[in-house]
Amino acid sequence: TVSVADAQAAYEAFKSGYLESCGESYRVRSDDPSFTVSEGIGYGMLLAAYHGDQEVFDGLWQYYKDNRDAAGLMHWRRGGCEGARDGDNAAADADIDAALALIKASCQWPNSGGRHDYAADATTLLLAIQRVELVQTPAGGIYLKPGDSFGGSRCVNHSYFSPGHYRAFAAYVPERADTWNGMPAVAYELIDVAANPATGLVPNWAELDGSTPPTGCDWYTDPELYGWDAVRTPWRVGMDYMWSGDPTAAAYLQKLAAWVNSIGGIAEVRAVHALDGEPRAGYSSNPATGGLAFAAIAVDQATSDAWFGYLKDNPSRGYFHEALRALYLMAAAGMMTHDCSGVIYP
Repeated sequence: TVSVADAQAAYEAFKSGYLESCGESYRVRSDDPSFTVSEGIGYGMLLAAYHGDQEVFDGLWQYYKDNRDAAGLMHWRRGGCEGARDGDNAAADADIDAALALIKASCQWPNSGGRHDYAADATTLLLAIQRVELVQTPAGGIYLKPGDSFGGSRCVNHSYFSPGHYRAFAAYVPERADTWNGMPAVAYELIDVAANPATGLVPNWAELDGSTPPTGCDWYTDPELYGWDAVRTPWRVGMDYMWSGDPTAAAYLQKLAAWVNSIGGIAEVRAVHALDGEPRAGYSSNPATGGLAFAAIAVDQATSDAWFGYLKDNPSRGYFHEALRALYLMAAAGMMTHDCSGVIYP
């Protein structure tokens, strides 16, 4: 029920609503247009790379580079085009999305006339991520912490975990493959520890053992709820299932799908829930309904058609809503691969 044309229309809507030219670069406006968050730059880079939009991709990557910290990663929040200081240090989800987008760009545009070396940029960014954003569990497993100067065992964000990305990184940087290849299993272990055993829902933030974290992990979402951070988790797990068929991913998605069916289907998903499934908002949202639509891909085609069809037919407005809807529909349309297959040129 989702075509490439549907995905392209969502991308164009995202661009017209939130993309701003800054001369040599582009930025993605937040709902407060005075802010630019690295998350939005990462989302935009993924969208531009897979849609074959090199001009926008180059502009977004330039903005990322213009606003890097000492570790070589973009500060999580800046101002407008001028990149004025606002929120320092990196957010790891943005960095891994930017890295995957660079890998895809190296496939899309392998001969850029000397203007860009996307492959070298991807490798450099991946090494920076590995140097400052990967940490060990007490048992020795490696996982992604929320940023280069933030988080760790007492501040874990499961919606940043991207097992499919990790597998792509392992294939792209073979000398670091052991590190990246070990991370999907650790990510699924940490998700399982934090998830409600009945619903599968994970909290916005948690400690490494799944318990409620101390004050300071996040200041605008309730850590213990399945809300604006956590709703991205099924999407990231779903991408891994699409690319790898991992049975652990399948089992997790199937648990989520069973819960969605138990409340009456995807139309009953609210923007925020308690981990036991109790609604904590009176309205739905693209990030939540679209994220949980990925649970259907581990069930059957009919459920996938119905749930992604609901996302396609019920758009909601706002930067976060429209960015994620464009990403979700792009994946549902079969446009996203983790390697150089399925290249789409302008």
